[in-house]
Parts: sequence; C-alpha cells; structure tokens
Amino acid sequence: MTPRQLRALCLSFDAAVEEFPFNPETSVFKVRGKLFALTNLDATPLTVNLKCDPEEAIRLRTEHPDLIVPGYHMNKRHWNTVTADGPSPTPDPGTDRGLVRPGRGGTAEGGAAETRPAVTYADALRAHSELD
Repeated sequence: MTPRQLRALCLSFDAAVEEFPFNPETSVFKVRGKLFALTNLDATPLTVNLKCDPEEAIRLRTEHPDLIVPGYHMNKRHWNTVTADGPSPTPDPGTDRGLVRPGRGGTAEGGAAETRPAVTYADALRAHSELD
C-alpha cells in the first residue's frame, strides 16, 4: 500500500478527517472526533497505528507477526502498528478480518460503533489492488 492509498482508505469513511495535532509529519485520522489511525505518510517503511479490539489485536499479531505488532508509542492493548507497505495479508475466504474495530472495547468515551470506521482486511486489500 502506498501513502496515497493509505490516506484514501482512511478518508473513505463517512465524516473522516485528517488532522495534524502533534506535528506536520504525523497524519491523525478521526471520525467525529475519535482517533482511529495515525501515521507518518513519508516514513519508510510505511506503518500505521490502528485502533483495535483488544482480543482481535492479539489474534492479528499472532497471525501476522511480520506485519502487525503492538502499537508503537500507544496503549498496546488497544492499538496495533501495521506495516502498510509490506506484503498484503490474505484473509480467510468469506470472513471479515478486521484490522480495526474502533467501537468495541477500546474507547473510554464510548460512542456508537456505527459513527466510527471499521477498517478490514477486505478494505486494505481492495485499496492495495485498486488504487494507484
């Protein structure tokens, strides 16, 4: 996935915005004020911190140890760091392999899951293959 593809994927959710609250290099993606992804789009390798359900976070790290690790400089229980420009993970046929499920168990402020995005392997693979 390229930086442009990653930005497009993050901004593809309803009401998604990109902000720079920390510095000009760190893109922070939010939906209705809730952070769900942050990345330095100019970094090599391209990585992204993604909010994740705690149980799903552990499962994904176990299944993809070369691509998904505990969130760098984040709460390791609720965040994963994903190498976005590495080889694409392959989902099991017919299953939704969510990288991020921001409405489940990870946000102290609560809020309805439908107001926040769910980035899935299917989304990532589609973006990887369809966007230039």
